[in-house]
Amino acid sequence: MVESTAPGDVGRNSVADVAARAPDFTLYGLDEPWAGPGWVAGMGGPGPLATLSLGHLLADRRYGVTVKTAARDRYDRGWAAEYRDPVEAVAAEAVVELIAATWPDPEIMRQVDWLEDVYSHGSRRAREHRSWERVSWSVDGVAVDAVCWHFAGAWTGFTIALPDVYIVVTAVGVDPAAIRLRRLTDAALYGFELGVDITIGQMATGAPLPNPNRGGFHADHYAARRPTRDPG
Repeated sequence: MVESTAPGDVGRNSVADVAARAPDFTLYGLDEPWAGPGWVAGMGGPGPLATLSLGHLLADRRYGVTVKTAARDRYDRGWAAEYRDPVEAVAAEAVVELIAATWPDPEIMRQVDWLEDVYSHGSRRAREHRSWERVSWSVDGVAVDAVCWHFAGAWTGFTIALPDVYIVVTAVGVDPAAIRLRRLTDAALYGFELGVDITIGQMATGAPLPNPNRGGFHADHYAARRPTRDPG
């Protein structure tokens, strides 16, 4: 269970069912309508609730986007001991999210011993976030600068343009330059209510992003292996 100091309307939900107190920071989701479900894709700390992700499936469910909002001050304080540069912490979280979304099925992963090489490669790329591709997103109708990194048939990116939050987007089958985001004023499309605690059941109603590599590793996975690894 994720604990938070944020005030929430606990009375509407059993305390035992609460996954997190109602977020006390502004949340963002996709601006354009989508022909598919939306859901709470995740939430986390460190410490009090600092991030919340919203998932979106598009068109025939072959394309998908998650939008993670991170409360900037709380996020920076939580990662201060590990990262001197808080933006690197954002990049690292984005990279881990992308790698997790692009692994093949578990039975395929169990056949190899170099998965950690991929995470090490991702960590290096997070430290190099200033060299990521630069794109422009729309947030509440205003163009903002963002950066993105492509890997294994998908991409992740983030913007630090807003004063109070960071926004991380991870996507499959969507052009990074096409991202349009809006401040959330109604969370019904995602199965919860703003100002009300989020329950475990609401966390369980979503679906993962479409995986472009479910049946096998991508060339980018193989390229991330250490040179001393067996090529087989």
